[in-house]
Amino acid sequence: MSAPDVQGRLQALKTRFAARVKGELEELQRLLAPRQADAAGIQRAREAYQILHRIAGGAGTFGLDALGKEARDLETRLQPLVEADITTPGLPDQLQQILDDAFLARIHSLSDFLDDTAPLAAGDPREPYLPDDDDEPVATDIPQVSPTRVILADPDVAQASPLASRLQEHGYHVQWVQDPVEIQAIRASLPDDGPVVVVADAALQPQLQDLELTSHPHILPVIYLAGQDSFELRYRVAESGAGGLFLRPVDVPALVERIEAAVGEFQSARRSRVMLVDDDRARVMHAQAVLASAGMEVRVVVEPADILAQLPAFRPDILLLETRVGPCSGPVLARMVRLQPEWQDLPVVFLTAGPGDIDQDALDTEDVLTGPLTDRSLITAVRSRCYRARQMARQISRDRLSGTLVASRIRQAVAREHAQVSRHGRRSVVAILDLDDFRQLNRDYGHTSGDIVIRSLADVLRQRLRSSDLIGRYGGEEFVVLLPDCTDEQARGVFEAICEQFSALEFQSGVRSFRATLSVGLVELGTFASADAALAAADQVLADRQPDAQQDVRVWKAND
Repeated sequence: MSAPDVQGRLQALKTRFAARVKGELEELQRLLAPRQADAAGIQRAREAYQILHRIAGGAGTFGLDALGKEARDLETRLQPLVEADITTPGLPDQLQQILDDAFLARIHSLSDFLDDTAPLAAGDPREPYLPDDDDEPVATDIPQVSPTRVILADPDVAQASPLASRLQEHGYHVQWVQDPVEIQAIRASLPDDGPVVVVADAALQPQLQDLELTSHPHILPVIYLAGQDSFELRYRVAESGAGGLFLRPVDVPALVERIEAAVGEFQSARRSRVMLVDDDRARVMHAQAVLASAGMEVRVVVEPADILAQLPAFRPDILLLETRVGPCSGPVLARMVRLQPEWQDLPVVFLTAGPGDIDQDALDTEDVLTGPLTDRSLITAVRSRCYRARQMARQISRDRLSGTLVASRIRQAVAREHAQVSRHGRRSVVAILDLDDFRQLNRDYGHTSGDIVIRSLADVLRQRLRSSDLIGRYGGEEFVVLLPDCTDEQARGVFEAICEQFSALEFQSGVRSFRATLSVGLVELGTFASADAALAAADQVLADRQPDAQQDVRVWKAND
């Protein structure tokens, strides 16, 4: 990538960061302006602390040093409220002293520091090394993602505060509201680049339904919490279109799993991939436009001979196929595709103009859409089939406990990426993650607790990694992670943050609580002759580590 290209990308990232911070500053004022000197106000101050922490951590990356310094200082002022128990006597008075006019004025003035939007100057120490076009290409985007937003709606501080803290430990950006009406203000400032999860007390269900939250494209169906169980409650919640129901005391790992499943389906639905095979160009372009308008990615193939070449490049969820494409029979084309082991489970949906076009013998066991179809019915039919296809693919390719890829599928993914690295010269990383002393953990706390630890690690990985990164369970307590377009130094920073977050999680086994840690061995994929050699090297890095000598090291790479 040339210097101007990289410089332009950096400036775009800086502009995007500034836009995100403006929204967060509005949220800060919403949280702190009421100056509530009570338990609810303390919880709001803790949310404000998390926002300031994020701003302080990211500002320096984009040259906004003054903003980072000011946010860090304000964050430090709030830190005692975060570290203390919410029931500590005198804490509300301490909050009132902190939230004086001068402090709130400084919060309001943070936006002034965003005026520094000038392009990064040549030679700026923050500017990365820019290679000549003949040099080896480097990855310039740090592989990290913004935390998923969770809005917790609950008027009971005693219930909401510990749950908010636990969810924050799992890496979520939690905003707590006592009155559902506050969600309206939050909704107006939501970014348009990620899902928002609402977790609410079941008593608030009528109010939340009146707000029509799911009319916002990024707000997922509400997950409700209830103190008592009944058929009437479950029916009412289901009727509202809820995304889940949990009884108190809340099983936090189970709640996190439900949140991750909802986020995963949201992201998958937005990435629905449809291959459409039809030699009628006018018809196919219309169908492509209709499906694309619903957020689906569509690959059009008009020549039957191109199908086999396009499949591995596009990897669709489903194949939409006319019953006849030029001189070729649609059912025969489907059988041809399924002769390849990789595509034997690919769902094929046949499109027909009407009942008279159906060869009943050929399509007896196939899925058929009979026209004429309205645009809306086409979208609905394809979307539901993509959903079913993803569910089926998940059952085939996913580990039941962790929800990540099974070992055979992650090895295939690493092999495919190794071929891409070799062909295009890009840099990618493969890592093996190992839960420390896992067998001892199982002996001390039981296999059920061990399963919760494994699921929690999978959830942390899904939260912290990009959608393009792949995660697979490699063994009992081992995971493999593939990070395309990433250097080993970038990966090391990401995994160090993951290790830190995971080690902070507290697990419960009866009356006992415990924590778990993990170690990571990583290698650059392109430095090895094969994918298997890279995986073996990452495994060997873990085998050769010396935790007794360097207990603070959790991420190891080949040359350490």
